[in-house]
Parts: sequence; structure tokens; C-alpha cells
Amino acid sequence: MRTIAFIIFYSIVLSVYLLVNYYIFIRGWQALPAASRVRNIYLALFLFLSLAYVAGRILENYWLSPPATFLLWTGSFWLGAMVYFVLFLVVIDIVRLVNLAVPVIPVTWQVNAAKTRLVLFWGVTAAVFIIIMAAHVNTWFTRVNEIDISLSGNRTALAGQAAPAEYEAATGGEAPPATGEAAMPGSGSPVPENEAATDPGDPAPGERSGRMANVTIALISDIHLGSLTPKHRISRMVERINSLNPDIILLAGDILDEDVGPVIHRDLGRAIENLSAPLGVYGITGNHEYIGGVDEAAEYLTSHGITLIRDSVIKINNSFYIAGREDITINRFSGRTRKSLDKLLEGLDDSLPVILMDHQPFNLEKAAAAGADLFLAGHTHHGQLWPFNLITRAIYTISRGKGEVDGMKVYVSNGIGTWGPPMRLGSRPEIVLIRASLNDS
Repeated sequence: MRTIAFIIFYSIVLSVYLLVNYYIFIRGWQALPAASRVRNIYLALFLFLSLAYVAGRILENYWLSPPATFLLWTGSFWLGAMVYFVLFLVVIDIVRLVNLAVPVIPVTWQVNAAKTRLVLFWGVTAAVFIIIMAAHVNTWFTRVNEIDISLSGNRTALAGQAAPAEYEAATGGEAPPATGEAAMPGSGSPVPENEAATDPGDPAPGERSGRMANVTIALISDIHLGSLTPKHRISRMVERINSLNPDIILLAGDILDEDVGPVIHRDLGRAIENLSAPLGVYGITGNHEYIGGVDEAAEYLTSHGITLIRDSVIKINNSFYIAGREDITINRFSGRTRKSLDKLLEGLDDSLPVILMDHQPFNLEKAAAAGADLFLAGHTHHGQLWPFNLITRAIYTISRGKGEVDGMKVYVSNGIGTWGPPMRLGSRPEIVLIRASLNDS
């Protein structure tokens, strides 16, 4: 049954992809002079660009190589270009339709229709090129969003948000020494599914001795490690995070792009294992870990210093809980069902704040009702490319940034990496630095 569903899904995706490409191709073809040699070049170039991504994905499965990477990079840029070619062409075609009823196109343009089409062809092509290159450059600069939160088991309010502090991704820093102690000793040890983990030395629930007054959290989501992830950028990201001196680092899913093969081939985990925080580095699964094979992804990540919290809860220094949910796509890809929120959070010390990580920001009301104090997520990329942010705003209660749902504080990160086109327009890659006050009021 799942095989049939996959076939139907990918058939629809491929059909849409082909139709969109045909629309772009035929409008460009019509704009070029019929007897021009440029048409032959246009046909060859268009076939190469439109088939590059699919060819790269297929080749990557059999041969992890520079040719496969080249095709993927080329095809990924074309995916972004498609968006803006379609937008420009739709606007042009709407104007043409309106002109049939109400003349809005200058007569001189209509008299010299062939020249007008050619000018539009090169003008639109130049505009799209500028847009996608600007959107790609935008991915080079990571913003650090700093927020201050006051938390307790009674869900106190956000104390306020500091103005975002912007840093260039290339800015580095020395990693802090790992001097703290987390509830699960040994960063990288997996937390078994459906189990809660606590420090054996923790005081009994209700005792306040040894509790932390504050904690600084570095939140990162949607790194999408894979074939299109430059090694140097990952190294700079790790240096940037470590230089912020967080007490704990949380990775809110989609750490890997899809198949773990290219990540292993390019040894990207070597940089990730340099993430360092006194209380440890914790992550959850996202939909892309499931798309590429969650078991292989989990094994790779835990072997490189990330403690995955999979439908389980960890108590940190008898001061707060971190609960991690399996991604909502678990049933689609594995046939299993993730633990309910009520079951996941039952039996916890009510006096301690609960930080819940769930990759996709759905069911916020249910998370609030179950007792979460702070909900952390990613996934949306805030659309990644305008105007898709309008769609994510319509789908999600919170598409990016901070918010509040039924007394529960929420932060949805628009991510630090990209999926598909290596570009962002309308959002910046971000690291979120959360300074949380842990009080008992």
C-alpha cells in the first residue's frame, strides 16, 4: 500500500515538474525568432537544465562523484529559477489577457511584437539570474536571533525579546570546554524510544538543591547535511555556535538532508561532532531523516556526538526537562505510531519547566494542554523562497519566530540550511540563542 502511495505521489510531483518546465520552455521558444540559431542553443540548454536535478539524484544513488554533484548543483539552481520564471511569465500572460478587454499594452509594443518578445525574453532571464544569485548569496550570512525567556513549571511569560544580533556566518570562535554534566552522561548516547532519562544523582522531585537559575540554549534546525552542503560552511557554523558559549545545544530535526551516503562520503559528521556545550548536544528526528532512512541516520548522528531524543524525556541537572518527539511522518515511512503527548509528558515533576522539541510545528494547542512550557520547532524554512512564505503562514499557526499558544511559549526557527534550491529569499538562515530564566514562581 505504501509503495503504491509513493508511486502516486512521485508521479504527481514529476508531472507537475514537467508541466511547469514545458510552460517555461514554450513561452521562451515563442519569444525567439523562428529562423534563429539561438533556438537550437536554447533547446539544448533547456533540456540540460531541466533534467540536471533528476539525473544528479539518479547518478548519486550509483556513483557519489563530482559529476553527480555538478548535476545536483546545476539542477538545484534551476529549481529556484523555475519559481521566478513562472512568476514573471504568469504576470506577463495576465497582462496579455487583460489587454484583450482593456488596452493596457502600448501600441508600439504590439506593432513591434517580435522585438517586444525578444526584449522580454532577455529582460526576464536577466532578472531571474539576478534574483537567484542574490538569494544564494543570502544563504552565506547567518543571523543570530537572541531572545530572553522566563520559564517555570507554571509557564511564566516571555520576559522580552532583544533586538536580533546579526553576525556573519564566517565569524569564528573557540569552542568552550565541556565542563558541565547532563542527565544522560556521554554526548552522543541515544535515548531509547519511549523511555525517560534522569540523572541518578538528581534530588527527589520537589527538592530545589542544585537547580540552575538560568540556562542558555543554542537552537538550530534544518541543517540539511548532504551533497549540496559546503564543508567549510558547516565548520564555520559550528565555530559560530560554539563561540556563543551556550549551556546546551538543541537540533530541531532535519539535521541530514536525505540519504546518509553523501554525508558519510564527504565526512560531514567530523565538523558536527565538534559542537560543544557543557550540558550536551541533543537532537530530534525530522521528516528528512525518515525520507533517507531513520535508522541509518540515527546511527550516524549518535556516532558523531549528538544525543537523539526519540519519543522520550530527559531531565537536565534537576532543573528542566527536554522532551523530544519523533517526526510526524513516522507512520508514513515506518508504519509505527509516535507516542501521544499526554503519554510522553506524564509523571514529570510539575515544578520543572518542560521544553518540547517537535520538528514540525503542528498541534501546538495539544502540546500546550499536555503541559509543555516551551515548544521548539523548525521545518517551515519560512517558505525559503518568496512567495512561499505566504503559504507557510497560511498552513502553520506560527511560520517562524516567537509566539504563544494557550500560555505555552513557541519558537519556530526558519532554519540554517536549505532544501532543494541553495538559496533563500524572504528569510535569513539563523541560529537562535535563548537565554532562559528558570524560576519557581
